[in-house]
Amino acid sequence: MRAAPETVQVVVLARERASALSSRLEELGCSLVGVAASENAAEHAVRTARPDAVVFEAGTAGDGFLERARREDPSCAFVAWLASASSGGVAEAFSLGVDEVLHEGMGQQEVGARIAAAVGRSRIRPSRPLELGPLRIDDLNGEAEWAGQDLRLTRREREVLHALANAAGSTMRREVLYKRVWGYAMARGDRSVDVNVKRLRAKLAKLTGGALEIKTQPGIGYRLEFVGERKPEDAVTAL
Repeated sequence: MRAAPETVQVVVLARERASALSSRLEELGCSLVGVAASENAAEHAVRTARPDAVVFEAGTAGDGFLERARREDPSCAFVAWLASASSGGVAEAFSLGVDEVLHEGMGQQEVGARIAAAVGRSRIRPSRPLELGPLRIDDLNGEAEWAGQDLRLTRREREVLHALANAAGSTMRREVLYKRVWGYAMARGDRSVDVNVKRLRAKLAKLTGGALEIKTQPGIGYRLEFVGERKPEDAVTAL
């Protein structure tokens, strides 16, 4: 019996137990976004793939990891995985600021329930405004501004812009962008992303004077760019 909903997307941060952890999570019905072998890789995954949770093997995440990763996505849940239950290990994990602690001795039903609960709590965690140069987006208060001027965006347009801004210049695949904004998998032929991007482009062109643009990577997706800024190599958001 699956205890975790299939809509929960997870990144695994592990070295020694990457395969075992991945298998247990997939058996629960979680969607495995990827496996990271380092803190930097996990932070990149949080920023670009926007998973619902990061499950990390004890000892792979040091001081400062959670603070940095939460800046990338305040709504992501961080779950520590211990090899065995111990009061000292659990206390140490919680001292890092994790949302939940799991261990090998837990049954699948309990593991699934704890992950689902941690994700549920994190999704309602208030997020801080995103600021990128003159661009400021405050999801909590439904605001989007350019140099202090209201961009006059609809909720969907603001959410699309927020997702692209969070990708830090990387291209977001259409299906990933859809999942971030609409919350579920994109149906074949759905043009909601393209329609909202078209409207958003027109508003940005008018209100930013062309200083902020949404670029298309044909057949893949979109990325947000400040005019005049170009990355040597464009990174594509992974599924």
